[in-house]
Amino acid sequence: MKNPFIELDDVSLDYFQYASHRSFKKTLLTKLFRLSAPNEKPFSLRRALDGLNLTIHSGDRVALIGRNGSGKSTLLKVLSGIYQPTFGSVQVHGAISSLLDISIGLNVDLTGYENIIVMGILRGKMRSYMLSKFPEIEEFTELKGYLRAPVRTYSYGMRLRLAFAIATCLESDILIIDEVIGVGDQNFMEKAQKRMMNLIEKCQILILASHSTSILNQFCNKALLLEEGKCAYFGSLSEGIERYATI
Repeated sequence: MKNPFIELDDVSLDYFQYASHRSFKKTLLTKLFRLSAPNEKPFSLRRALDGLNLTIHSGDRVALIGRNGSGKSTLLKVLSGIYQPTFGSVQVHGAISSLLDISIGLNVDLTGYENIIVMGILRGKMRSYMLSKFPEIEEFTELKGYLRAPVRTYSYGMRLRLAFAIATCLESDILIIDEVIGVGDQNFMEKAQKRMMNLIEKCQILILASHSTSILNQFCNKALLLEEGKCAYFGSLSEGIERYATI
């Protein structure tokens, strides 16, 4: 798509946070005998994102930064369409490829080939498109002799190879990444890194969450700093990283 963009208009997201201090014994007794104190609540409402307003344009490569619990993962899931905001709206123009949990949708009872088709369809691709990707995935994963077998017979490393290959074969305008993925042994890691670099270079918008300043400097040109779900800064990468270092 020409000139893709992402626009967030007063986006907020709330979720229920259950009390973690309650012991198993106390929870069990409470359920069985209704022993909770009159004012005690089993959960509270927490605002993970709070009034985000911003527009990300074609050419923007955004480093998503902030301390743990600042709302980074929640925002990535909202942008990927996994979560819907409680308030506000998100407009996304362009095809999205999200590398958050690459194994989502992998069915161990299906063969490798069947998983390629199913996982592609779950990500909005046509069956014919995924069939055309068979040769590429066979070559990249080096699993051609195994792709007719059920995934439950694969080793953990083989499953990761397959999931990574499927996730990174999908052409997109917008690429969303939560940390750079490490997959397999050293030789395969080198192949995976080259593939990831190629994917990043081809996309028109990149959203990358990482704790590695060197990785952010390598791939990004802007920074979005979150604090307690709010936008503390959105602008140049260098200033965003400097501000992050002071909080």
